[in-house]
Amino acid sequence: MKRPLTKFALAAVAAGALVLSGCSAGSGPSGGDGKKAPITVGVLLPLTGSLSTLGIEMGNGYELAREMFNDAGGVDGRKIEFKKSDAPTPDDAVSVAGDLSSDSNVALIMGSYSSNISIPASAVASRNGKVYWETGGVSADVTGRGLPNLYRTVISSGMPAYSNATDTFISEVAAPSLNKSVSDLRFGLVHEDGTYGTAAAQAFTTLAKSKGYDLVDSESYSATTNDLTSVIEKLKAAKIDVLYSVPGISDAILLTRQSKELGFTPAFTLGNGTGYTSPDFASGVGSAADGIVVSDATPLHIKDSMLDPDVSPKYSQFVEAYTKKFGHEPLTHATLGFAGAMVLFEEVLSKAKSIDTEGINAAAKAVNLPDGGTVAGFGVKFDKTGQNERAGWYFMQYQGGKLVTIYPEKFSSGDVLVGK
Repeated sequence: MKRPLTKFALAAVAAGALVLSGCSAGSGPSGGDGKKAPITVGVLLPLTGSLSTLGIEMGNGYELAREMFNDAGGVDGRKIEFKKSDAPTPDDAVSVAGDLSSDSNVALIMGSYSSNISIPASAVASRNGKVYWETGGVSADVTGRGLPNLYRTVISSGMPAYSNATDTFISEVAAPSLNKSVSDLRFGLVHEDGTYGTAAAQAFTTLAKSKGYDLVDSESYSATTNDLTSVIEKLKAAKIDVLYSVPGISDAILLTRQSKELGFTPAFTLGNGTGYTSPDFASGVGSAADGIVVSDATPLHIKDSMLDPDVSPKYSQFVEAYTKKFGHEPLTHATLGFAGAMVLFEEVLSKAKSIDTEGINAAAKAVNLPDGGTVAGFGVKFDKTGQNERAGWYFMQYQGGKLVTIYPEKFSSGDVLVGK
């Protein structure tokens, strides 16, 4: 998303020249009414069930991107349309991905918010020769398998940037804020035992060992539990300074509520994405959210000047448009969905010589957006596994019930508060 919308006309002129040579992505078939046929993108998201809150948020980002892109002219007059499918479980993901990847009218599949959904769905799509465009799941296994036809715009938990960001935050922000050295801090780890929670916990454990953190306690639990008293009591007894927490959605609320009730208040709680950035979290826990530091794949409430000047729409314009359409400000997953979809539409489909797997792959491999080149803060360039090597990891803190970006400094819009 490197060019202002007003420059789409230039892209159309270039596409028109390619039409004459017979190799344009825009020279698609026409409908019966003489209009150019749309480009159909399969959308695979958990729209019902336990993952639906953030699946819907990501889908909202897709929908706004589609609407804005189509209003700007689409791909040389061809509009983007979605074939939406609900995939609330891994088994559903296999079935839905099979249906979408066997549909000759579907150009590619975009999804899926959750690594639990992305891993099986992308395997099916890849096996069937259909491009899978992942905008949410961060498990290292998504791109770590080296599947063809797979691209992920967000960070992988296996990337150095992921663990390095956490270590840098701890050493440069958390420890100095507590007037302690990192070696004097007592760390605790708590996580749900699903694919995402386990992967993130393993990444933190590896980081702790490599950096010499004093990890005094580690606890896991089922995300479907309705009581975390025993887990919290063990963490409280360990006298932790910094808690690294990786919950799901409903259990993030449960963990926070019960921690307050039991008087477990570490100086810093570092919450790893997902549950802590759900639109239900702040309303579900109230003032208990304040002070929690949340790490996730995009910064929120940033200034336009923090991004590349060619990003269009600007961050403020995106927030305004999203809020008008959906009635609330975009949080992490809506922002990631919007940014990932716009990269696909503007930088891949608009520049592909043909809207098929070969043409989409070639265009995707040529994407080269600088840092700050999307409203999600990061740039985009895919490595040989399809992983965006310019994806970032950011830190925000709940202050007055709102997430304020506090790190890295380039995107910071507020000071760090210690404790709750």
